[in-house]
Amino acid sequence: FLTPAMAIPIVPVFINGLAPPLPSARRCSALGHAVKDAIEDWPADKRVAVIGSGSFSLEIGGPKIPLGERACAPDPQWARRVQDHLEHGRIAELVEESTASRLARAGNIGGELLNWIAMLGVVGDRKPIFIAPEIEHGHAYAAWRLD
Repeated sequence: FLTPAMAIPIVPVFINGLAPPLPSARRCSALGHAVKDAIEDWPADKRVAVIGSGSFSLEIGGPKIPLGERACAPDPQWARRVQDHLEHGRIAELVEESTASRLARAGNIGGELLNWIAMLGVVGDRKPIFIAPEIEHGHAYAAWRLD
């Protein structure tokens, strides 16, 4: 989907955001920093896209879901806080606040934020050029330009 002609090499990185024990946000951020260092040290001059995906607050099939629903965003305030950190490039604060207990309160899929945090380890404290919140669904769409 991202590169149908397979002309661009892709190295997928998936972080466990569901089954305990979750890695720490600091560890995921460190992974992103290592990826950034590898990209910067690459001898060839190539463009690289770094992609993160996941919810900030989401419960699927769990006890926080209202009767008759299949999924919900049980902590929209947390989703807004994550969005605010992203909008203002406050990544260190986001990493500090993203503890295992905080992610658990955000829903049984709240740990997916760790994928974003790894991606943000590459991006750094830059503000996105575009962000579209979907707070009712517990996530956002965002893009950064690094050149």
